[in-house]
Amino acid sequence: MKIKIPDGVILLLKILLFLGSGALAAYTALSMFRAGNPLSVVINGFFLLPVLYLFGISSGLLFAGPAGNALTDFMLYPRKFLKVPPVPLSRQQGLIAAGKHEQAECELLELRGDHPASPEIALMLAELHGDVFGNVEAALADCEYYFKCRKFRYHPLNLELCLRRADWLCAAGREAEAEQLLEAESKRFFYSVPDRNGLEKRLSALRSGEEGAEK
Repeated sequence: MKIKIPDGVILLLKILLFLGSGALAAYTALSMFRAGNPLSVVINGFFLLPVLYLFGISSGLLFAGPAGNALTDFMLYPRKFLKVPPVPLSRQQGLIAAGKHEQAECELLELRGDHPASPEIALMLAELHGDVFGNVEAALADCEYYFKCRKFRYHPLNLELCLRRADWLCAAGREAEAEQLLEAESKRFFYSVPDRNGLEKRLSALRSGEEGAEK
């Protein structure tokens, strides 16, 4: 019978290992500096190396894997922010489905004036302009408007908006700008680890395509 240890328990053990090894490293270092003779300094310094190695391993374990991602997300993105309800857009979705694109556009633009940092509005408006109207420049303008107004916290639609923006830049023949965008976004702290990996993969695919075209 395979026993599955909950992620919370694994995370707790990692934190205890991290804190314990850190305290041990600090104590050993303090003992080394307080030593009264050179021999004690050398001995304590010898024991400090494996302790620091243990501290490094525990740090890597703590900030790697799903449990580490959960801890990082919890520290960077407080729950009160994650509970902010999105702007209701069912009416505008219905208008688009019914083919009333101009009316949907007007209402989305009006909503964006009240909620400039809403990724749901930005994505729907950009896709309306880029995919339905075929106006790539307008779609890019929508994306640029959002990324100037967005709040510096995690949102699952940030990745999709960034990737769509890169697609439209490529469609407009601006591959170099798309590459710069993806590279800059992948370095921003508020992306989760999976989202950052997605940005880096897209960047790698874009660069590979450019290298293949040159050859």
